[in-house]
Amino acid sequence: MSAEGEREGLSYRLIGTEGNIGSWGHEYVRNLAGEIAQEYTKRQSEEAPIDDLMELVQQIVAFHMKHYAETEAVDLLMDVEDLDLLLEHVDKANFKRMCNYLTSAANMLNKYLPHVLIC
Repeated sequence: MSAEGEREGLSYRLIGTEGNIGSWGHEYVRNLAGEIAQEYTKRQSEEAPIDDLMELVQQIVAFHMKHYAETEAVDLLMDVEDLDLLLEHVDKANFKRMCNYLTSAANMLNKYLPHVLIC
């Protein structure tokens, strides 16, 4: 783990190997997803390219879906504002869990979003 805000794991992944993203385990992938979300937000504010991040997002989403971590895949795709990528990974085995999670997330947003808009 790197210091807060430094995103060293992501930096090393971007300049390092392009091998199997899951070879270092679930915690590595989870940490990398968090760093991608932070970097995505930073780059959006700077209007910097995000292609390299989105390549990693696709790999991470595929990994999460393969390992029954649909909620983590959905969270990452919401963070990078690209839920459309989810469609590539929906199948009979996972659609119900994903729909339930998306419905719950939508309900939460509906509950809290009006308060945010007023502020």
